[in-house]
Amino acid sequence: MYLARYFTFLSAVAIFATLSLSEGLARNACFERTYDAQHLAGHPGQSVRTMRLTIGPPAFDIDEAGGDLSITLRNGQRFDASIACRRPTGNTQACGIECDGGRFSLSYRSSDQSVLLRTGTPELFFAACGSVAFELKRDPEHRAFRLFRCD
Repeated sequence: MYLARYFTFLSAVAIFATLSLSEGLARNACFERTYDAQHLAGHPGQSVRTMRLTIGPPAFDIDEAGGDLSITLRNGQRFDASIACRRPTGNTQACGIECDGGRFSLSYRSSDQSVLLRTGTPELFFAACGSVAFELKRDPEHRAFRLFRCD
């Protein structure tokens, strides 16, 4: 009897965690971060000053949601990219920049409603299809970005 209650409890926790992840990532959402001067001084190799991610719900019963990823560099240059993200599975959501612009993953943390964006390919390309405007290289300063809810 005790084991049955224990497994029922664990199942409920797993369902709640999945719902929180789905609500955090699969609905209309906005996450962003502006790195302050103190942070940038401590990370001189980081070129990204701001990053903003917007993602909508999956459309037309397909397994991908659309959105945008934009960055502003230290020098003020801004670059935007269209993205597609799969439905969340487990603790992460796989995303990619359109036109083979690179892959990244999102992990949602419900305690502060933030996401951790982890680059998954050697670089992310911010450009229109067929052109290269900016290439964000995956180095120690550009592997992961913590973004906070902005909507």
